[in-house]
Amino acid sequence: MANNSDAALQAKIAGYVDILAKDPHSTVFVSLSDAYRQLGRLDEALDIARKGMQGLPWFSPGHVVLGQILMARGETGEALGCFNKALTLDGESIAAFKGLAAIYSQKGQTDIARQVLERAEQIHPGNSSIQHMLNRLSDVATPEPDLEPEPKTVVPKAEDIQPADAPIATTTIAELFVKQGLLSQACQVYRDILQANPDNAEVRIKLIELEGRLSADSQVEAVVEQEPLAVTTAEAEPLATLQRWLTAVRLRREHVQKDSAGHR
Repeated sequence: MANNSDAALQAKIAGYVDILAKDPHSTVFVSLSDAYRQLGRLDEALDIARKGMQGLPWFSPGHVVLGQILMARGETGEALGCFNKALTLDGESIAAFKGLAAIYSQKGQTDIARQVLERAEQIHPGNSSIQHMLNRLSDVATPEPDLEPEPKTVVPKAEDIQPADAPIATTTIAELFVKQGLLSQACQVYRDILQANPDNAEVRIKLIELEGRLSADSQVEAVVEQEPLAVTTAEAEPLATLQRWLTAVRLRREHVQKDSAGHR
């Protein structure tokens, strides 16, 4: 069965190579590199995917297949950046969402993996492959990647491409953590993004802001813990003096009022 499958892939590869020979800018490079990935020929798959992306950097499925190849090579940091880029170009890419979830699952961050998949399920309700991965997250601590190649030979129309500021799954998860008050977890997500893409200035700014908030919160907590002590020592005498002064003023007013009443 395996030999028959390999033979079928080899036949497809021959067809894809012919297409690329006639049109070096064809999106069929995605199918070709994925076929090599399935055969375990990862060096050839990576070379073809990188060359294809040089001419078509806007093509989201190309970033997805590149991420899948890098995952197979164990280069999860760079794969994370590829899946993020794919979602920047196409905010509804199921394969990119699943790739991100697989990476976080492998890292043992199953909560983040689950939230990535739940985000994908909101966009694609009822999708069986997303539900399958969610079920596996509940049953297995670190499920194996369950990635499906996207359609690769169809060039998307310009109106179908999401704008550059389309939501990225990992930043979406970080923002969810911030809304829940889980600043430390949000910082960790941003650090993961920066590890894959150190030049992401927007994420770096957000991380700096969050780390500043965490530092400020720690200082406030320290001050709050010390405040009761300060009131009972340094401020105790001034408060007592003020209270005695107010009492004296009240008594003086009462005395003046009595004297005034007696002279009427």
